[in-house]
Amino acid sequence: MLTNKSTRGPSMRIASYASEKISLLLSGILTLELLPFHLALSYNRPVLQPYTMWNPSAITFANVNSVGSSPFDIFVNTNNTLYVASQANNRVLVWPQWSTWPIQYLSRNLSSPYSLFVTTAGEIYIDSASSTGRIDRWAPKASSGVPVLYLCSKCNDLFVDTQDILYCSMQNRHQIVSKALKTNSNAFAIVAGTGSAGYAANMLNHPWGIFVDTNSDLYVADQYNNRIKLFRSGQLNGITVAGSTSINLTISLWCPTGVALDFDGYLFIVDTCNHRIVGSDSSGFRCVVGCTNTAGSNTNQLYYPKSMSFDSYGNIFVTDTSNSRIQKFIRLNNSRVPSYNQPKFCSDASWNPNATTFANATNGAIGPSPYGIFITINNTIYVADQSKYRIQTWSNGSATPSQSIYSSLMNSYSLFVTTNGDIFVDNGYYNRRVDKRTTMTNTSVPVMYINSSCYGLFVDLTDVVYCSIYSYHQVVKRWVNDISTTVTVVAGT
Repeated sequence: MLTNKSTRGPSMRIASYASEKISLLLSGILTLELLPFHLALSYNRPVLQPYTMWNPSAITFANVNSVGSSPFDIFVNTNNTLYVASQANNRVLVWPQWSTWPIQYLSRNLSSPYSLFVTTAGEIYIDSASSTGRIDRWAPKASSGVPVLYLCSKCNDLFVDTQDILYCSMQNRHQIVSKALKTNSNAFAIVAGTGSAGYAANMLNHPWGIFVDTNSDLYVADQYNNRIKLFRSGQLNGITVAGSTSINLTISLWCPTGVALDFDGYLFIVDTCNHRIVGSDSSGFRCVVGCTNTAGSNTNQLYYPKSMSFDSYGNIFVTDTSNSRIQKFIRLNNSRVPSYNQPKFCSDASWNPNATTFANATNGAIGPSPYGIFITINNTIYVADQSKYRIQTWSNGSATPSQSIYSSLMNSYSLFVTTNGDIFVDNGYYNRRVDKRTTMTNTSVPVMYINSSCYGLFVDLTDVVYCSIYSYHQVVKRWVNDISTTVTVVAGT
C-alpha cells in the first residue's frame, strides 16, 4: 500500500533546552532545534566548540579481515557500541566499547546489508534483503530478525526518529519513505522525492544518507545533485543547505553520501567523491578529515568513504569503503582559532581616506618594495621585507620594529603566521620552496616545494598550506604533515 500522506511526527519548535543554544539559521528564518532533558537519543550528537580539530591521521579500527570488502554503513550508540553493515559478508558486526574485535555477528537471512540503525531500546533495524528490499528488526540478543517493511528496493540508509518513525533512503527510486513502527501495516509514506531523478526542490537524484532531527526535519545527502537537502516536517519541497545552489555560501560537494548533526545542529557531511569529511560551525564550513583532496590509503586519506558516526567523545568513525576499513579520527582537546583578524563591520562602515605612514624605507624600518604583510589577532605585524632578505615584526602598539628575522630568504613575496607563532614564508624565487620558521626553535624547515614564488600564502586550521603561484596562474596546496612532498593544484590550469 502506498500513500502520499506523511507519517512523520509533529513539528516541535520550542521546548526546554539544556544549553539554550540556537542551532541553525537558514534563509533568514531562525530555527530552534531543541533537545529536551527527557529526550533520549540512541546516537551521539557531541557538543563541539568552534574550530574543533581532529587528528588528521586516523587509527584503523577494523580492516577487510573483519568487515569484508567495501563496508557501507556504520552506527555508534551512546554507549559507544559500534555496529557495521558488512554487505560483502552478509552480516552486521558489533563491537562494544574498548573492544578491538567484534563480539557479535548478525547474519541469519541477511543478504548484502547496506544500512542499519540502532534504537535506544537496543533494537537493530537492518536493510536485509538485496532482492526484496526487506527491513528486519533484531531485538536485543535475538538470533534472527523480524520483517517490518517490504519496499522492493534497497535502503541505502535507515533512520528511526524520536517518534518511532522509520525512514528509508532509496537511491534507485530517488525517494525517501517512512513508516510508523507502532503500526503493523506495511503501508509507507513518501516524505521526499518524486520517484524520478531531478534537480527541482521536490526532487532527488540517487539520495543516500539521511538524518532526522528532533524537530522531525529530514536532511538528505542528495548524492548526484551534489547537495544536502533539508525537508521540513511535512514538506515535500526541500531547501538546499549545503553544496550546489545552497541558499547561503557553504562548500562545494561531490557525491555526498552521509550527513550528521552535532549538538548545536551544525552539519557534518561525508563528501564521498572528494574523499573527505566536511563540517560546519559558527564560522562556516571547512574540511575536517581527509583533507588531502586525493584518494589514498595513508592514515590521513580516505577512498570513497560512505558514512560516518560520532562516538560520545566526539571522535569520528568513517566507513572508508574503497579501502575496506573503518577509520577512527580522534578529536583533539585543543580547539584552534584563526590567527588572523575577521572584524565585523556595520553596513555603513567607513575609513579615513588619508592614511598614516606606519613604516617606510626612509626611516630604515623596511627596504624598498615590501610585499607581504600579516597582522595577528594580537595585532603583531609581520612584513616580508623582500629587498633586505628578512621578516620585520612590530609588537602591538610599537612604532619601531621589535624583531628582525633573517634567514635564507631571497625575494620573499608573502608570509603567514599561525596561532602558535610559526611563520610560513615564501622562499620560491631562487630556492623554489615555502619555509616554516618554528617559534620554539628559531629554525626553518621546507614545507612545500614549488616552481616559482608564492605571491600569496595561507595556512588553514588543518595545517594545509596554500600557495598562489603568479607565474603559473595556479593555486597549489600541501598538508604540512603529509609524507609525500607532492603538491595538489586546487585552482587554475
